[in-house]
Amino acid sequence: MKRIVSLLALSLLFAGCAEIEFGTPDTNPLRDPTLTDPVTLINERCTLCHDRSRIDMARKTRDEWTARLNRCQSYGARMDEVEKKELGDYLYIRR
Repeated sequence: MKRIVSLLALSLLFAGCAEIEFGTPDTNPLRDPTLTDPVTLINERCTLCHDRSRIDMARKTRDEWTARLNRCQSYGARMDEVEKKELGDYLYIRR
């Protein structure tokens, strides 16, 4: 009985860790919800490598923005899937 209780406690511990590690961006407690605003994301993330004027002048289709954001992510830009979608939608619509 003691072993069953120990295994149950251990499995609950691992289940809790898995939720934090693999949680969706919407439920991940480590995600900063204040950074979902696309303008804030651009100012906080994109301008680390790009001038704001370069971003503002760029005119691309939705697919081109998605490809560009994927490339930025491959170079090390920090953004999750929700942030990437927010950025792509904003950059496409504002043109």
